[in-house]
Amino acid sequence: MLYFLFLSFFSNVTAQRFPVQVFPRVVPPAPVNFYNYADGSTLNSPLQVLLLLGDLSINRRQIRLKVYFEGNGIAFESIDNVTGAPVLLIDGGTPLYLTNVELAPYFELPNLRGISSRVYGRTIPEGSYQFCFEVFDLITGNKLGDKTCATTFIFKNEPPLLNLPLQDAILEPKAVENIVFQWTPRHINVSNVEYELSLVEIWDERVDPRTAFLSSPPVFQTTTRATSFVYGPAQPPLLNDKRYAWQVKAKAIKGAEEIGLFKNEGKSEIYWFSKTEPCVMPTGVYGEPKGLSRMNIFWDEDLTVYNEYEITYREKGKANARWFSKRTNAGWATVWDLKPNTTYEFKLRGKCKFGYSPYTKTQSITTEAAEDKTANYNCGIVPDAIAITNREGHPNILIGDRITAGDFIVTITDITSEQDGVISGSGFVRVPYLEQARFGVTFNNILVNTDYQLAKGEIVTLYDPVFGEGEEMIVNLPVTEWLENIRGVINNNRNKVHEALVNGNITQEEADELEEQIEEQEQLKEEIEEELTKGDDADKEKVREARESTEKITEQIGQKLNSAQTNSANISSVVIQYKGQNYKHTDTINIPFNRNLGKQLFKIIGIKEEAKVDWAFYTNLDVKEASSSLGNGKAIEVNLIKDYGDNLVLGAEYWKSEDDFPEGKSKEVRVFIKVVKEPFELVELIATHKDKPKRIAKSGETLYLIDPPSATDTKKEVVYNIEIESELPKEQIDNSNIQWFYDKPGTSSYSPKNEGEKIITRNLVENSDKINTAVKGGYSEVLEKNVDVQWVKENKQKIKVVPPSIQNTINTVFKNMKRLNEITEKFGKYKLKIEPKIEFFGSEFNQEDEISRFYNIIRDGGINASLDLKYKVPLPPPYSIDLTIPWIDYSIGEIGAYIDIIASLKTSGILRYQKRSDQKTFNIVMNTIAIKGEGGLEFGAKANVLPEVELVTINLKAYGKSKLSVSGKVNFTTSNNTNFKPEIYLEPLIGGFNGEIKTGDYIIFKDTFEKQLSQRIKIYP
Repeated sequence: MLYFLFLSFFSNVTAQRFPVQVFPRVVPPAPVNFYNYADGSTLNSPLQVLLLLGDLSINRRQIRLKVYFEGNGIAFESIDNVTGAPVLLIDGGTPLYLTNVELAPYFELPNLRGISSRVYGRTIPEGSYQFCFEVFDLITGNKLGDKTCATTFIFKNEPPLLNLPLQDAILEPKAVENIVFQWTPRHINVSNVEYELSLVEIWDERVDPRTAFLSSPPVFQTTTRATSFVYGPAQPPLLNDKRYAWQVKAKAIKGAEEIGLFKNEGKSEIYWFSKTEPCVMPTGVYGEPKGLSRMNIFWDEDLTVYNEYEITYREKGKANARWFSKRTNAGWATVWDLKPNTTYEFKLRGKCKFGYSPYTKTQSITTEAAEDKTANYNCGIVPDAIAITNREGHPNILIGDRITAGDFIVTITDITSEQDGVISGSGFVRVPYLEQARFGVTFNNILVNTDYQLAKGEIVTLYDPVFGEGEEMIVNLPVTEWLENIRGVINNNRNKVHEALVNGNITQEEADELEEQIEEQEQLKEEIEEELTKGDDADKEKVREARESTEKITEQIGQKLNSAQTNSANISSVVIQYKGQNYKHTDTINIPFNRNLGKQLFKIIGIKEEAKVDWAFYTNLDVKEASSSLGNGKAIEVNLIKDYGDNLVLGAEYWKSEDDFPEGKSKEVRVFIKVVKEPFELVELIATHKDKPKRIAKSGETLYLIDPPSATDTKKEVVYNIEIESELPKEQIDNSNIQWFYDKPGTSSYSPKNEGEKIITRNLVENSDKINTAVKGGYSEVLEKNVDVQWVKENKQKIKVVPPSIQNTINTVFKNMKRLNEITEKFGKYKLKIEPKIEFFGSEFNQEDEISRFYNIIRDGGINASLDLKYKVPLPPPYSIDLTIPWIDYSIGEIGAYIDIIASLKTSGILRYQKRSDQKTFNIVMNTIAIKGEGGLEFGAKANVLPEVELVTINLKAYGKSKLSVSGKVNFTTSNNTNFKPEIYLEPLIGGFNGEIKTGDYIIFKDTFEKQLSQRIKIYP
């Protein structure tokens, strides 16, 4: 009866199990792009998952999946509510087979957590990875299938390497087309590969061929399995004087479709070639000297072939002389700023539509040693009708502008009319051949093009030996325009000096001297401004002298800079050497960052043995004062990271000898030193309960810890570790690029800790507030991640789990059982004794969930019950003797055999409800009835003598006993069926004796003895 009461109570609840088995598989070779797994249209599914529900009684249970990807520093998972996921229904005993059609939405970027769009869009790095799957009930959220993974190795196959035609090649037109396209494959684990060759015609020559290829449809496209293709007469003819771009795409084929196994979708670089006649060398090239510092070079101009010419020249016979170049679209050019009485060599090439011609034969010219002062010059300057092809008028010519007229530079000092580049006015020109004499000029309706060249008209010189001294020039020149011109000249001078210093053409000392001259120009400008404010009372002579002084300073600066550029080759031969590599002035030394970088050795190369060298660090290339002095010698060791930093300018100042130090003239070579840090992105912060490694919280989440009752504060260790996009070794990350924060915000101690550490461990003490741990990391972009830890009291308390109505029913039944004892009293010596007991219990407490960051609210309840039955059977004579004296009707005792029948039934039911802290409803996680029944006999002989005599009482008993026991548990399944597997034993036979003799309350003799006479025997199963 008791068993059926418990069965009726527990049969309506179900126990949580993991009834779904998960069998994932990655079909090799695995694709190398994440988006390939999100493609549900392919026939060749890269992933396959088989789900099998073992409970045959369940039909059409709606489920959902959770997908994980892990490996090589990348880890992400699908969100709970996956957009676009199909409805999944599973039946007991029927396998559910899933392919990319069902799995694709789980790999779409919006449905993933833990991966950035940048990582998702890249090719998956080569390495070992795991694809894992879990199964959940869609409605309740209960887990039905445990996390199961499939491991695969992803190979990153490189696209083909293009060979022929060469990059930017020129192919001559032929009567029969015969162009060989050839490439080299670079894949390693793909056997079935096709190559798609695409050819694009480029119509706009101003557009980069790569851009044109990506934005234009192919004029020809074909697929082949070979690594070459001959473009012949059977293909569409290619036009002459056109440029074509081409690319090869490698495609891994499985069945009838492409699978993504190649980096960059298998696409190679984009090469291009031009189908045209070769660009031939220009003809008629010759040159002639023009005075002390220039030469004119002429050639046969052909506008139908060339759109530009390049002249290259250098000083002849000079070791390591540098080639200089000049470009023009005319049929001649003047090379300026040459040395007197010096031989130069030059050569020329022309630029055709698609490339340059070869250089012409090198020729030589020697500049004049002395000026020919008897030479006659025309008083009129007219444009060269052949040289000037630009006829587009300049839209905004201003006073102070300089224009080129033939071989001369004309400075405009007055404009009387101007419209669309046609101007009238006056100016002056300097003639270098006449000791820089200045001549006044006038012009009327001349055309100045957008290149500041005289394109039409004539500029006429005026005979005025004291040009500039007359009132007219000063009065006619607007003050603001003239001063603006002076400011532009000064700024231009300062920019040129700075450029020469940066390029290493001049030393810092030389730059300082030139700066003093520029400051003198500024002083003269201020004197002019002050004088011109006087109006008609202005001292025109003073203004003229100041103006001439500013122009003279400009000329001096130009001469010094030109001379310094010529001598720069000598300066650039002195270099700083680092690890066998030479670095010139202004070069950059890139040193990979490492925390253990230590001291680095730098040497100066190219100076004389007796030279004196002084090393120092500077804030930049321009400053004179050093920020840190390093010492002397031709080599120096410095600890960059420890003592200085990661972005420096290292300078080596050197003198010819010790005698020149420090007052003598010195030179210097400076280089940038940049300690290069590898960029990395902070992807995730993970907190793990150290004693329970499956309890994990990620950034933005909270890890819950349970605080049990204790006399002392509870402490638990939590391990925090970060995940970064690229698995850089710890030594290659600067300490400042990983900073931990875990004090309360707002306090004075809220400062970075554990800098540079990827993993830290905190021993957390119970606290009512949330304990926050944050990390800032990444280079060059810094991201912040944080995780909270929340302590929760265990809070164990008694509750009623079994409903009161059921408790009342069971209590009533047990009370009625006790009434049976009243009935057995009527049987006399044959008595049946029933002892029923019942106990209800229940409690609620909080407990950490073993496999998640949450905690569980547990409600335990149940019943403990027992029913003992004892039935005494006294044996009649002759098995018993009543020692009664008949004549006095007085009993002195009883001697005889006896049999006692004993039976007991004990049962307990345990019911556990559980609700995770992030869920709304309780689930039943334990539903068990434990049953134990025993039945046996005890037989023997006993004597009870003189029970009514007060002086002496004798009780003796010899017995043997054994019993049959049955025990087992009843577990309830999800289909409300019971599963009872009993165990039946014949317990050992026990023989025993006990006796007692006493008088009154005094025990004279008492002893008990038992011995096992047989072994326990298992009867079932």
